[in-house]
Amino acid sequence: MSSPEHVHAEHFASPEHEQRAAQLGMWLFLASELLLFTGLFVGYAVYRRVFPAAFLHASRHLDVALGTVNTVVLITSSLTVALAVHFARVGRSRLVAGMLGSSKGVSPAALDSRRGYRGRSWRWPP
Repeated sequence: MSSPEHVHAEHFASPEHEQRAAQLGMWLFLASELLLFTGLFVGYAVYRRVFPAAFLHASRHLDVALGTVNTVVLITSSLTVALAVHFARVGRSRLVAGMLGSSKGVSPAALDSRRGYRGRSWRWPP
């Protein structure tokens, strides 16, 4: 029995052309992310250096425990979705359902921790 040949999308000349286009798209995406986050971190560093008193004052209003819980919940949710994709690729449908169910299960905690964090940290009008 022969293995099925890769069928490429009709707007590509060959599977190799499709692969090169996918790689170029990924590199463009990574470059745009690099530009975005470089700008964000440089802006943060500049403002922190120019306005140290404002950063010190603002840091007193943060809830470290709530921020830690929010981070753990988001990382857990991301992990379970990534595992679901992996299990889908290897054909383990029960584990896919379990991982997606786990991700769905922690989503209320993520929303609740964000609501609590924003409610405590941001007061509008000031």
